[in-house]
Amino acid sequence: MIETINMQYALELVGTYFFAISGALAIQNKDQDLFGVGFMGFITAIGGGSLRDILIGAYPLVWIENVNFLYAIFAGLITTFLFFSHMAKLRKTLFYLTLWELLFLQF
Repeated sequence: MIETINMQYALELVGTYFFAISGALAIQNKDQDLFGVGFMGFITAIGGGSLRDILIGAYPLVWIENVNFLYAIFAGLITTFLFFSHMAKLRKTLFYLTLWELLFLQF
């Protein structure tokens, strides 16, 4: 069955992708291994939404119910791993993009 993707859903996936990149880049100077970087990216990408869902009692959690969010997280982590030197240069740009998403896309 082909699932239609609306604009909000697509932006949620893109936001999750960038949150995973942001979390993976946040740990770049901390002498962590690949598992630590992946864990930090994963927690950054799903942490806030999961906490919100738990507090309002919305079960199952979005990333458990819909596997596409996990794909977006893994895509962000793989992108960071493959293009780390380029991503490190864009760190401030990604921070401002993530900040923009937090401020304006949640409404």
